[in-house]
Amino acid sequence: MKKLNVSQYGKILFELTKDLRGEALNIAVYEFVCLVKKNQAWKKMSGIVEAFHLYTRKEEGRIDLTLISAKKTSPEIRAQIAKHFTGTVEFKLVEDVSLIGGIKVQSDNTIFDASIQTQLQKMKKTLV
Repeated sequence: MKKLNVSQYGKILFELTKDLRGEALNIAVYEFVCLVKKNQAWKKMSGIVEAFHLYTRKEEGRIDLTLISAKKTSPEIRAQIAKHFTGTVEFKLVEDVSLIGGIKVQSDNTIFDASIQTQLQKMKKTLV
């Protein structure tokens, strides 16, 4: 049998527990823990929990974005960025004084880089 990765375990845990409450939820979590133990994947548990949280947020239509900019971004700019995503957008704001200007937006493993620093580097490559 093929080994499961943390994302697959996270999805399994979500599917097992969605819409469950009380004792039914306790039983489902217990059975999941037994599966993880049986598959000798206990060392992956922190990654599995993270994958579960990410999958849950995705299924609920919640999107986490990290905004990286030289200075604090205004609510208007955040609203403009949020329009480009479907679902409920939650922002983590990071100030990076090393940026000349512009903004970087990170969603999961994707970075949208609209910083002036990157634009200048692209221009330099074009000119050289």
